Amino acid sequence: MRKTFVILILLFTSMFFSELVIITEPSAMVYWNDKLIDVVPLNGVLKISNLTYPGKLKIVKPGYSIYETLVSTESTLNVSLSLPSYVEITTDPENVKVYINGKFYGLSPSVFEVPAGFLEIHLEKEGFISKTLNLHVGASKIEKINVKLKRFVKLRINASEKLNVIFNGKYLTIPTELEILPGKYVLELLDPEFVKLKQEIDVPNAEEYEFNVDETKFSKLYVYGFPENAEIIFNSISKVSPANFKVMPGDYEITIRSEGYKELKKKINLKSGNNTYVYNLKRNVISKINENLLVFLDGIKASNLFVAKRLYFTKIVGKNREWYGFTDGSIEKMPESYSIILGREGAVEYKGIRYNSPAIINARFGEILTFISDDDSTNFTVVNNLIIDDEEHCVVNVYSKDKLDVYVDDKFIGRTPIYFLVLPKGMHKFRFQKEGIIVSENKVIIQNGILNEVFGGD
Repeated sequence: MRKTFVILILLFTSMFFSELVIITEPSAMVYWNDKLIDVVPLNGVLKISNLTYPGKLKIVKPGYSIYETLVSTESTLNVSLSLPSYVEITTDPENVKVYINGKFYGLSPSVFEVPAGFLEIHLEKEGFISKTLNLHVGASKIEKINVKLKRFVKLRINASEKLNVIFNGKYLTIPTELEILPGKYVLELLDPEFVKLKQEIDVPNAEEYEFNVDETKFSKLYVYGFPENAEIIFNSISKVSPANFKVMPGDYEITIRSEGYKELKKKINLKSGNNTYVYNLKRNVISKINENLLVFLDGIKASNLFVAKRLYFTKIVGKNREWYGFTDGSIEKMPESYSIILGREGAVEYKGIRYNSPAIINARFGEILTFISDDDSTNFTVVNNLIIDDEEHCVVNVYSKDKLDVYVDDKFIGRTPIYFLVLPKGMHKFRFQKEGIIVSENKVIIQNGILNEVFGGD
């Protein structure tokens, strides 16, 4: 136990009270943590004990450069003090602040004692452009420098072409070079085709500075093609072709449509300056309607003899009856079949095929159909149009001229046209929207025993 205690004492003593040996110029003053602790004897060897490590060692002797270092443990240091170096600085103007390696040395003109080696000299005076330069000073050498400070910054305004501008309230043509004081300035482009007409230039405290003008121009889009007078929808703006648009450069979607032609949607990228887009719409296949019939296609009365050939929910009104079903728009005469619309839960079996609710079947007079539900099945003979529904399952078709989003009782249902929507009997709120904007909103009484038709929009 006693032996262990002695070892610990020796370790503690060696850690906190070690000996530092300094070999250097006789009569040099030795500082430890900025406190004078001894003077180097004539033999040039100084031994110091009882120091707490780490610590900052400084050795000073008149006529020599100051030596400083950080000592972390006991050691022997052989320090060769060097003769000082000097730099003589003169300036135009005088009384310029001199910073060497980040430390303030004084005002010019003056001779400054400096450490040998590479120096960063920074000069500054209010009202003048600051200047920084690098200088190498040899040991025991004197270097002389003379520096002229400038009042103005050489500003270079760059542009890819000659432009007329107003700078700091004055008219000039760029690109150009100017000599101005540091500070903030406004450059105004006179051509309205540029996106950024006013641009701020923050001129730093430096001898030279370059500013590159933002020359981004608006994109001009000219749209034309076949057929003329088509509707052009671009950037939420609708125009009739041929049409011009002016927007920021970037990616956009363009929609082109004309009655009797297939709608065109295209993504295009617009560059600065002039852009052209040429379209060529394809014709829709045309269907012909008998002019003696009253025909409604997706709830809209067919006012022309020719319509685009596509799928429509078709209603034909004759002298004695009505007919419902899906057609491509080609109607030459009243169909001989009758329309059976199923809204109730269940199915209708016709000619061996089962049609689940909701559905529409077109059957001829006298044919037999079977309605099948969870409870039972019922046969009936076709003698007229028939709606199979109840108060909880009323059939509704929803139409509009343009495609609109449909909300029923504030719940999104789909986009028009919507066929065979099943709703309970009673009052319901219908809201029609396009791109989030409400086009129309109304309350509709839904009934059973009929095909309910609801129209939205204009």
